This record gives sequence, C-alpha cells and structure tokens, in this order.
Amino acid sequence: MLLARILTCAILLGIFWPASAQARIKFGSDETIRFVANVKATGPGGERLFLAHKITTHFFLLGTSVSDDGYVLAIVGEGGKKYYRLPAGAELERLQAQGLLPHPLPPYSLNFFDYLFGYSLWIFIASIPFWASFLWFRKMRRNKSVEHS
Repeated sequence: MLLARILTCAILLGIFWPASAQARIKFGSDETIRFVANVKATGPGGERLFLAHKITTHFFLLGTSVSDDGYVLAIVGEGGKKYYRLPAGAELERLQAQGLLPHPLPPYSLNFFDYLFGYSLWIFIASIPFWASFLWFRKMRRNKSVEHS
C-alpha cells in the first residue's frame, strides 16, 4: 500500500512538475560523454576529435542501470552529443602507430555518482522498508507518550 502511494506520487510529480525541475525524473536512456584525452585524429569531415568514454544511464523515474559503453571519439564543440565509435583491431593499432591516438589508451572508470544515479531507483525501493519502520516506530512512540500524559 505504501509502495503504491509512493509510486503514484512520483508519477504525478513527474507529470505535473515544471519542466525546469524535471532533470532528476526521467524516462528512457541518457548518454554521457566524458573527456579522456586530446588526440591528433580528425573525423571524416575534418572535424577535431577527442578521446572520451561513453556512459549510458537508463531511467524509469530514477536510474535503473548504468552501462559502460567504452571509448568513443567525440567531436570537439558538440557538447558530447556527436561522436564516432573508436575503431578496433588493426585500424586502432594503425591509428596508434601513426600517433593519432594514444598508445596505450588511458584508463578510465565509472565514479561513485555514476553508480549512485544509475541505480537510484533500486536504492530508493530498498530504502522504503527502512523509512516505513522509522515512521512506524515514531508513531508508536508518540502514541505511548500521549497515553502516559
């Protein structure tokens, strides 16, 4: 019953909340491109590129999962919205041998907040029994103090 109330409130908030405040309540997937290193390689149209790694966070009101999508070559000045997949195998080795890409590729990792927001729905659901217990104990304590008054 409590879970149904909470989900109903969350859905109503998502529907009626002002557009500027909806940044935290999402549906679908959100791609994030994070800078890793500058590169000398250019895109097919001559555009400047940088080495980045792509993270995809999947949402249903809150984060349901996060995916590490690996390296990409992002276009400079596009705000991480446009990118190319990093070539693999012989093509990657050729670009590295020509000095257009770093060798070895610099390391990267997901950070704490990637996981926190990426799995926030499950964290929220897991916290419901704790909040329900807290509220129940608080109510029982108030009832006892009213009885003793």
